[in-house]
Amino acid sequence: MSNSILVHTKSITLQPGLYLLHYISAIDTINPPSAHINISPSLTECHIAYLCSDPDNPNTLTQPNSGMAIRVSKENAEILINIFINTECTSPEAQLKLEKLFENNEITTTQKEKQNIFPLTFSGHVQWQGDIQLKAGEELGNPNKNWRIENFSIDWPNKITGITIEYSCVINNTGETPKSQLGNLVGTKSQALPITGITAKLVGEKTEPYELILQVTYSESGQRTIISTGELISGLHENEFLTGLKGYIKQKTISHNLI
Repeated sequence: MSNSILVHTKSITLQPGLYLLHYISAIDTINPPSAHINISPSLTECHIAYLCSDPDNPNTLTQPNSGMAIRVSKENAEILINIFINTECTSPEAQLKLEKLFENNEITTTQKEKQNIFPLTFSGHVQWQGDIQLKAGEELGNPNKNWRIENFSIDWPNKITGITIEYSCVINNTGETPKSQLGNLVGTKSQALPITGITAKLVGEKTEPYELILQVTYSESGQRTIISTGELISGLHENEFLTGLKGYIKQKTISHNLI
């Protein structure tokens, strides 16, 4: 690093979690800039593991398609990313991305990222079953028997302040119902009319870090998992009706474009 020139510095504070710093690309691929990572020696709970980096240059990514994992165990940690070029480098431009992989360092196959996922509760009227009230995470309907869902409501236990869900449905030969929010029923009662489409989206001041995931099942095309942003979700064929519905709120992957 003694013959290198510092061209860019960025300081980032990391919360506890596991991160991947990925060197994506550089304009000069022959003599690319290097990214050197500084972590205060006093931060004993912050560790770096190297992924395809140069072992002769500690804490440094020397070329695109290299990376390192950064693990912050307890308190917030501030890291400093310094971009260096050598005298032969023709362009200081490079693209790196810092991506948070998990909200919690303890992840198992049974936890399913519990810190990041908020199950929803569904209730409604299902053909031959009547009015159903489910627990969080359970599916409304009976897709195996192809029974119609005639109405439904969505609730969100432990809801995050500043966010709610707005939803409606399309009734066969009737059209779309008015938009409703959490706890309100949409659809019909005692009319045996099938639901042929639904819309749902997150609304509020704090929606940006989160996304709404719906698993919808229609009578012919089966189940699909959709990141729902308010578009009409219907079957793949005309006049299919809704037979299954469940979903959850998921925290988005956090990323930082560094350069």
